[in-house]
Amino acid sequence: MAVNPGCAGLVIFDCDGVLVDTEPLSNAMLAQALGTLGLSFSISEARRVFVGLSWPDIIIRIEGLTDRPVPEGWVEDLVAREGEA
Repeated sequence: MAVNPGCAGLVIFDCDGVLVDTEPLSNAMLAQALGTLGLSFSISEARRVFVGLSWPDIIIRIEGLTDRPVPEGWVEDLVAREGEA
């Protein structure tokens, strides 16, 4: 395949939601994990409150709701379980 010299020769594909929509699963798992911190969120509430936020912003929001730090390893455990699911 010839590459046009004016192009970078790079194509980026964003397939999340095209081949497999992971957002519903991620929101369900987040809602469940929030329960371990004493927060009760439905899947739709978790989506509404946390959609589009980075992990650092999610942590800040959770800590504001609980008035305590998120336990060490909580995010890593959640991300690992999401990957397995």
